[in-house]
Amino acid sequence: MPSSRWRPDAVLLRGLALAFAVFIVLYIAIPIVITLTMSLNDTSIRFPILHWSLKWYRDFFGSPQWVDALGNSLIIAIGTTVISTIPGVLAAWVFERYKFPGQSVLYLAIMMPLFMPGVALGLGVAIAFGSLNIGGFAVYSSRGLVMLAHSLWAMPLVFMLMEATFRTIDHRIVEASTTSVGSPYAPSSRSSCHRSRLASCRRRCSPSSFR
Repeated sequence: MPSSRWRPDAVLLRGLALAFAVFIVLYIAIPIVITLTMSLNDTSIRFPILHWSLKWYRDFFGSPQWVDALGNSLIIAIGTTVISTIPGVLAAWVFERYKFPGQSVLYLAIMMPLFMPGVALGLGVAIAFGSLNIGGFAVYSSRGLVMLAHSLWAMPLVFMLMEATFRTIDHRIVEASTTSVGSPYAPSSRSSCHRSRLASCRRRCSPSSFR
């Protein structure tokens, strides 16, 4: 009997999945490759490229305005990543491991920013923080507020991804590790010590030790 791995329907599904993955990669990569190639043109955006040059990169990094904008974007991107990742991962773990009253309402509140138009979300942030000053510091014009506004969209995405990931974890393994070693998040030295004691016991209790 042929293995289920090589059944015609399984082979067809794997082929379709591979073709779809290749299509997505090319769909994303081709515009990036074209843009990078055209950035090496010394004149305008056109094909074929007659003269290769780094002119546009020199102009970019030679302009304080563009360099400041790049630095500002990087700071906001890193801050948004940190702000959205930590609560997103923790919330996904709590929702997957525990059941508590009001869970469905809180789930809806976490996911709601994804279903709101960007204009409405931006107006809400502007109305809520437009005139807020803390010790003479204008919150509305701060990078922190921009990071928080971006995190309203990013955090639900992290939450969905990590919730699906945590569902694939066999919690019996986590419970077994907790029972045998202690906390699964305990320092590795404790786990190593526990494993060394088990190995020592096995050696002492092996049949060869009684010869």
